[in-house]
Amino acid sequence: MKLSNVPISKKLILAFATILLAIGVMGATVYVNLQTLKKAGVQRSAANEMVRDTAAVEYALARQENSYRGYLVSGDPYYIGRANAHRATFKSKVAELRSVATPEAAAQIELIEKPADVWFEEVVVKGEALARDPATRAQAVAAVGNDGAADQLMKPVEDGIDGLNAINLASLNAARELQKHSANVAELSLLIGLALTLLIALGGSV
Repeated sequence: MKLSNVPISKKLILAFATILLAIGVMGATVYVNLQTLKKAGVQRSAANEMVRDTAAVEYALARQENSYRGYLVSGDPYYIGRANAHRATFKSKVAELRSVATPEAAAQIELIEKPADVWFEEVVVKGEALARDPATRAQAVAAVGNDGAADQLMKPVEDGIDGLNAINLASLNAARELQKHSANVAELSLLIGLALTLLIALGGSV
């Protein structure tokens, strides 16, 4: 059947149906990409939280070191109390970090926490006892010097934090790329859909 023989009413129905179909496809495409964009936003938020928690863990660790050095310099037990308080904060932050970590990040956290526990026992706990006795104080001071036991024990912890930071950065970059891609596809789908709808409407009017 020739199109010229089709009644006007049916032509209008066909044109309208085609426009509705184009709008429906465009809407579905945009909706899917918006959902992907929303998912990417959640991933990025989680990655940002991991970055913040990792920084908090690193900060609490540094404060343990500084408090212990303060004790060695001053001999004031106050600084040992501060070191223990910062250790409690460190453990708390590690627990928070683990609660939001991916399996890969969780495995990396183990490489931070266990060596940090060893460092605290070997350096702070044993060092405090050594530093209290004038006869062994020099041993405690030597342990935190260049190439001392403290640095050797801390190196695996620092390596673990570096590894976790690399994982966090990769997760953050992946979420950013997903957001960018989804936004671009949604925008392109909207533009193409609008153009097609206009063309179909034009064709229908002709």
